Amino acid sequence: MGLGGDVQLILGANTEFGIAIDVYNPANFKGYNSTGFSKGIAAGADLGVAVGLWRGDLDSLPGPSQGIATSVGATYSGGAGVWYSYYTPDTIGQQYLGLTITGGGGIGFEVGEYNEVYTIFKD
Repeated sequence: MGLGGDVQLILGANTEFGIAIDVYNPANFKGYNSTGFSKGIAAGADLGVAVGLWRGDLDSLPGPSQGIATSVGATYSGGAGVWYSYYTPDTIGQQYLGLTITGGGGIGFEVGEYNEVYTIFKD
């Protein structure tokens, strides 16, 4: 669960801060920060709350990821994103990482916005 925001006019930047909680062991949680850039048919600025459901254990979250997101909003907005790993020669294809659902306020639109993001844990 986190708080994030982005600014974009074709190319953009985004950041998100929050807490990653292991749903199988809620006592296992870590603070995180994700930053990245986006490109696509989009314009606007927003700030919102994000809730994500991710595959794998908590320690598999840090590192690079990429995804496609879409949303529409004015004053209040909602959207969703699907995230997957980059292809590497060590893996067979890209791996599904998880899903995020967002809600917030602002004005703008995103249509098939491509995002590249890097996530780190805060100690």
